[in-house]
Amino acid sequence: RPFNLLTIKGPFSLAEIHSWVFQCVPEVPEKPQFIDATVLFFESTFLGTHLECNFQKGEAKFASDNISTISIIREFLTKEATKKKIKIDINVVINDDSINHILKLIDPKLQSHAKLSKEISLLDALHELGVNDTETIKALSTEYQNLLEKDKELRAEFSNQPAYLDRLYGITTDLYIDYYKFKGTSVKSKIPKLLTILDNYNYKNLLLFFRPEFETSDSI
Repeated sequence: RPFNLLTIKGPFSLAEIHSWVFQCVPEVPEKPQFIDATVLFFESTFLGTHLECNFQKGEAKFASDNISTISIIREFLTKEATKKKIKIDINVVINDDSINHILKLIDPKLQSHAKLSKEISLLDALHELGVNDTETIKALSTEYQNLLEKDKELRAEFSNQPAYLDRLYGITTDLYIDYYKFKGTSVKSKIPKLLTILDNYNYKNLLLFFRPEFETSDSI
């Protein structure tokens, strides 16, 4: 699993860094443990990404396979340190392969949506052609007959998709913006193109949009 690393050093106490992490990361215990260093592990229930937090007085280290997680933590801790007028040193090491890894985690979810969208389009087309009576349905292929049998079930599933899809699109666009932000580049103007790629989903096209250097590679 390819991890991105964030290291923060500065004259902060264990109580201060614990308080910052508590405010930033869900499920962190409110009070620090009475030991020199705290180590916490988290796993996203949606994507299955990991976060490891390791902090003590004067130093905090965070490792995650999701660049956006690292970006959120860095921005939050920087803001909190600035509020307290604590000067901190920040170092981030990005693992480019974590992009491929995250897109692979997202892939089956987007594939599933693309398949469902295609099935709904086929159902709409069949109904537009007036395929409703028993005799006409019997003349159809087994695939189309099975599709018509699942009409209500598929439409119910599809009606629940918008919020789910918005979340997937949000994760993907945040990943793209955060990845290039760490590289010192603003890519917000390219988001419409990214959304078009997501609407016409194909894993290879999405990966090449994130990492164009793979255009001439056989390793995708």
